[in-house]
Amino acid sequence: MTNLQKTAVSMCVIDDIESVVEGICTQIDWDSHGIVICGTALNGETGLALIHEHRPDIILTDIRMPKLDGMEVARITREYLPESKVLLLTGYTDFHYAQQAIGMGVFDFITKPFSLEQIEEAVLKARGAITDSRQRMLQLHDLEQQARESRRMKRQHVLDLLVRYATDEQSADEYWESLQIDMNKERLVVALLQIDHYGAQAQLPVKEAELTHLILHNIIEETISCYTKGAVFKDGAGRFVALFNVPPDMTPDEIASYYCENMSKYAKFTVSVGVGREVQHIHELAESYEQAAIALAFRFYTGGNTVYNYEQISRASPLTGLGSALEQELLQFAGCGNRQQAQRLLDEILEGLLSAHPRPEPGQFKIVCYQLTFLMLRTFHAKLDEDEFQSIPARLREHSAMDTNSSQELQRHLGELCELGCELINNKHRSDANKAIDEAVNYIGQHLHLELTVRHCAKQVHLSPSYFAAMFKRKMGCTFNSYLNQIRMERAKAMLLEDKQIQEVADALGYEERRYFTSVFKKNTGLTPTEFKQKYWQEETYQ
Repeated sequence: MTNLQKTAVSMCVIDDIESVVEGICTQIDWDSHGIVICGTALNGETGLALIHEHRPDIILTDIRMPKLDGMEVARITREYLPESKVLLLTGYTDFHYAQQAIGMGVFDFITKPFSLEQIEEAVLKARGAITDSRQRMLQLHDLEQQARESRRMKRQHVLDLLVRYATDEQSADEYWESLQIDMNKERLVVALLQIDHYGAQAQLPVKEAELTHLILHNIIEETISCYTKGAVFKDGAGRFVALFNVPPDMTPDEIASYYCENMSKYAKFTVSVGVGREVQHIHELAESYEQAAIALAFRFYTGGNTVYNYEQISRASPLTGLGSALEQELLQFAGCGNRQQAQRLLDEILEGLLSAHPRPEPGQFKIVCYQLTFLMLRTFHAKLDEDEFQSIPARLREHSAMDTNSSQELQRHLGELCELGCELINNKHRSDANKAIDEAVNYIGQHLHLELTVRHCAKQVHLSPSYFAAMFKRKMGCTFNSYLNQIRMERAKAMLLEDKQIQEVADALGYEERRYFTSVFKKNTGLTPTEFKQKYWQEETYQ
């Protein structure tokens, strides 16, 4: 707490009579007046040491004391603590003496004999003077702070105009002269500094966010002052403009790298820095600012804590669009639900863009990713039912997903969309195949009299023979031929027990020759059709 902000008033009492000191300190309720007794002394010399140690606001001292009298204490205190109020306890009543005491900085004097009420009244009078003085100082301090803030805001406003808007040399010079800052008008560079992952920091309480910006502003300003002349001001949420003269023995990138280093060292944040080209005069600052903004956008690829120089990225050539062969192959695999191949092609397309030298501008990379997202969504929509398509989370379907500050986030977004879409298509394939197998089983049960084959049944449910055979075995737990043979034998047993003729049964189950049917039946049951019937009737008779 500063002296201006203190509310309590401190006081020390110095007198060579111990009972006087004790009475003054204990028989008046100083706490109720906001006065704290910070110490006492029984002689002037000890009292002066006490004053040096505690720096009291009020000094109540007797004039006649051993070793050092009250007048000398007042004189030394005036030199050492000019704002403190000295109250003298004295037996002198001479007007000339009073003038002398006041000339030495004595605030008031109390003549003996005195009462405690007189002491209390004099001390409260001194306390009032101290409080008034503090209030005036606070007001003066506020006015000075407002004046400094006004000058700072004006400087930021003028600098903001110079870096954002093109102007002629004469007008720029007039603006610059109004700033009165210690910086050369030639050989200037604009750097933009962005707090990394600022979205998370934006949730901070207002006071904490304000303190954070102040800390970062000071770190940038002090970093510049170590190497050159410059100025710093805010440029929107979580972003600062650093304008500085290029030192003869350093590059702008070197100074910018110190920004990153000092932020990591002294703050709990990292920053990305975009550096524009050096300009020869202040009227060209808008060009350097625009270049710094373009360079800063390239943090999209690295995630931050890096310096990006416009000179290194300005040669990036515009993208001509996606490679049609890779694109079509990706969509074909995605439409078939082949996640592994689709993901491989997606990675190949994106890695091809990211490994280009120089890399494309982030905005162009985002456009390509938007195109890929749209094409995959269109493919999935064509293959899925509406409710299946709507099960894809909105964050993967909506265009706002493209609004990201990281190429890694964008890659994850596309990868998740590809994986989920392929999974939904595979689920649909499995569901459709299960329905097709159910239809095939129903068809088999109604057409046992035909010559049934894998190819024939697959054709009925519009599947390829190989896929039909695989799905049939997966769902039914046995091969198509095993199932067909089993269902025919079960039907044959039922017909024989209904006392159907063997030839009639053979014809109904698609066996052209009775002998072949008999052979197959015996192979599956261990009995000929006739033996099967006889065994059944015998069991019925005995029952």
